[in-house]
Amino acid sequence: MRNLLSRLAALERRLDHSTGPTMRVYFADGSNRTVSVGDAIDLFKTGEAVKAESAGGRNGMLADLLTNLAETQ
Repeated sequence: MRNLLSRLAALERRLDHSTGPTMRVYFADGSNRTVSVGDAIDLFKTGEAVKAESAGGRNGMLADLLTNLAETQ
């Protein structure tokens, strides 16, 4: 069992590394979706997204920046 858990942890680290950071993006209708940072930026550029939260990885202050920009438009 321990071997299985360590292999699963290794796979999770590999997946996190290959997919990069993600954000949870909220839409005006209240729904949300977890997407890559690039997709989150695109959703804000088109005006579809209204709020963002960091969901994983190193996003720094990008989620706050996107949310604040959406509020000022």
